[in-house]
Amino acid sequence: NIWLIMTDDLDSSTTKDDFRWIGAISCILSLFGSSAIILSYWFYPHLRKPARHLLVWLSVADFGTALIYLITIIACYDCSQCTQRVKLLTSLIGVYFPVASFLWTDCIAIYVFGASYQQQWILPINRLFCGFHLVSWTLPLISIFIILIIYFAQNEKMQFSDGYTGGWCWVDKMALQIIGGKAVEIFSCVFLAIIYCATWLRLKRIQKYKKRIELMATVDPHGAGAAASSVLTSKRSTTHFGGDDTKITTLLRRLAIIPLIFIALRIFGTLRVILVSSGLFEPHSGIDHTLQICQSFCDPLQGFCNGVLFFCCVSEVRSAVFSIPYRHPRYYRDIIGTEKTTSNSVDQDDIEFNTNTITSLSTPILARANPLLQ
Repeated sequence: NIWLIMTDDLDSSTTKDDFRWIGAISCILSLFGSSAIILSYWFYPHLRKPARHLLVWLSVADFGTALIYLITIIACYDCSQCTQRVKLLTSLIGVYFPVASFLWTDCIAIYVFGASYQQQWILPINRLFCGFHLVSWTLPLISIFIILIIYFAQNEKMQFSDGYTGGWCWVDKMALQIIGGKAVEIFSCVFLAIIYCATWLRLKRIQKYKKRIELMATVDPHGAGAAASSVLTSKRSTTHFGGDDTKITTLLRRLAIIPLIFIALRIFGTLRVILVSSGLFEPHSGIDHTLQICQSFCDPLQGFCNGVLFFCCVSEVRSAVFSIPYRHPRYYRDIIGTEKTTSNSVDQDDIEFNTNTITSLSTPILARANPLLQ
């Protein structure tokens, strides 16, 4: 009952049980969502597009985040039912995977932005992806090492608590919280909002230009063809003229949803840290309990949201996973093999305009295939 949670005389044991169950349910949902993305990529080779490859590693980080939160909620809930070393270990792992998740989310945004603008620095893809791996797995290690140095250098014991989390252990001081991922989290919120907005605007301009060319074609077919030809041969061209306009609209909608989901999931924990640290309200007050309930559910939930957005809501993935022919070995041997041999005869525009998922941005440059489709 939200009204009871916001009252100051709320029974603390009841509230903690609420945190525990809500956090555990959220973690389990996230484990299922992350596993769905990872397993679909593993078992269905034709889904292995570059951006989905990045999404798999994001799902690995989300899986680790949900798993360590779930273990802490069960084995060391309230960060008071375990030893100091267990608190340190769970806190460090609870720093590593969330920070890695933030960074992988940023890397995906960078890749989508570069692909939509057809930037030269996204090629070769293997080199770019190696850089993403280096950044996303190394920077969290640096945060952990800094916390460890402070832990062993201090004369007094470092304090761990659940005062700023949804029930799992975390470092207690504000400076350590900034090192332990809060700075990366706030940066990611701002960065994702900016870069996805720029990508959305770019694709919106492409959509408007495509509509203008189609309108010109109805009035003057020869003039529209000349205009399209001049754009395709232009050095800075990223405009595509084939395909269904509804596919671009779907892609634009997803580009708008991604940063909103990320910010909505992380806002409650960030608000708690800022408001409690600034003294605007006391820890464990009524408002703090409400925000903690929301944080318990939202913080581990990114894996589940990604599963819904990129597994359940993508027709190509649903067809591969839930369709019997796709799962039948003979289908792969007889049908998929035939499609591969005849793929060269398919219209190139239809191939490039496969925008059923965010991994299928379609804008050729200098007559070169979009790297997101390779």
